[in-house]
Amino acid sequence: MVLPPSTPEEQGMDSARLALAIDYLRGQRDRYRIHSLSVVRHGYLVTDASFWPFQPGQLHHIASVTKTVTCALIGIAVEKGYIADVHDRVLSFFPDRSIANRTAWKEAMTIEHLLTMTSGLGGVLDYEAEEAAMMASPDWLQYCLDLPMTAEPGTAWRYSDPNAYLLSAIITQVTGMSAHDFARKHLLKPLGIARSIWPPSPQGISDGSGGLMLAPHDLARFGQLFLQEGAWRGLQVISREWVRASTRIGIAAYMWGAYPDFEGFFYCSGAKGQRVVVSPSNDLVVVFNGGGYSNAEVESVYLEALRSFIFPAVLANQPVPANPTASQQLSGAVQRAASPEGQPQPVPPPPPIAATISGRTYVIDANPLEIQTITLGFPSSDAARMRITASGYWTYDSDFEWAAGLDGIERFASGRMDVLAAGVGEWRDRTTFLMDVDELGNLELFRLTVVFLDGGERVSITIADPYPWNPDPTVLLTGRWQP
Repeated sequence: MVLPPSTPEEQGMDSARLALAIDYLRGQRDRYRIHSLSVVRHGYLVTDASFWPFQPGQLHHIASVTKTVTCALIGIAVEKGYIADVHDRVLSFFPDRSIANRTAWKEAMTIEHLLTMTSGLGGVLDYEAEEAAMMASPDWLQYCLDLPMTAEPGTAWRYSDPNAYLLSAIITQVTGMSAHDFARKHLLKPLGIARSIWPPSPQGISDGSGGLMLAPHDLARFGQLFLQEGAWRGLQVISREWVRASTRIGIAAYMWGAYPDFEGFFYCSGAKGQRVVVSPSNDLVVVFNGGGYSNAEVESVYLEALRSFIFPAVLANQPVPANPTASQQLSGAVQRAASPEGQPQPVPPPPPIAATISGRTYVIDANPLEIQTITLGFPSSDAARMRITASGYWTYDSDFEWAAGLDGIERFASGRMDVLAAGVGEWRDRTTFLMDVDELGNLELFRLTVVFLDGGERVSITIADPYPWNPDPTVLLTGRWQP
């Protein structure tokens, strides 16, 4: 086991304060849907909490923490000689491309400008609109290269998915491998990480800006690697110089940031609550995973958990006396976090239309999510199951299922990319079925309102917040039963 377990006291920490951290995070579910908390001290896993309905060991989308991984891969590529220097000019890697808006500023853009998001590339659209336009384009790389320059490279910082995507494209250009395959060989395998998902763009280039999925413990290994200045079990996976350059404070950092209230701590973050916090002075790594809410809503929650509970739990650099009472408190907090909230509720009799539509496959009209068919069934009196066939990037070109408990307790199914999703549902009236889906590893919370029309011949489905960058948070699907 790469991150061996230990009691907090054996690593100089207080179990009682860590128990309070878990209970605090669990109590914030109205503000933020926490999925997991991992705390590593001196290289040992001292706290490992999965919050219902998230399941231990499940892969989890790390969102824009992917950008930090992409930057680390650039460092490895430099160390191995695939890239001569971070001052190499970006356009030099794509000599066969015809590039629009080619100016002196664009010619001067370097890899380091991409790493620090000071390239000056793009910015006519806001961040989310630019991200959506990139993903909607037929060729993501061409879209990024063609963006206009809005600032001279090195003069202004602007958060940008195209910057990170170009880094991934450069890795593919110089190695002949996708960033995912390069990571498997030179980063994930050395860390003992066997499971990962990283969807490519339509051109087969890993999305350097997001999409990487790792289990929480594996994300903690990545944080521990940076705590250990790139070394892992006698192997220098990333050079010390690269780690120091990546984590320096200020605009020059390579996708790592610093908390203003805590000197000596650095972190990387991703949408909807992905956070890796590294404290060299305390020999501590803290990993949060979550989903369903915005960064602004989770920031104060994480800072409170760190400030009031996790950092004060560090007592000494050597073992402290065992504390059976505190250990029991921590075990209880972990158990409470992993348990469903509430008890199963009585299920009202379904409306007559439930028997009519159960198992029917509805062919869905053309829609932006590229969903093709939907089948809703009721395998038991207290559960529902929805099967969806689809194509396109949003569904990762795969069919999938969602499940829902009708008794108020989540049911599980393999959702998009076979990543576990949990849901609850109910009949709101005689023709309307509601289904709330927590996609867990895929970050999203969906509310589906399914209305059956013409005695079940037609269906209308609204999906709320189908993806975070959509300016309209609701998509309407319509379809017809074709027996």
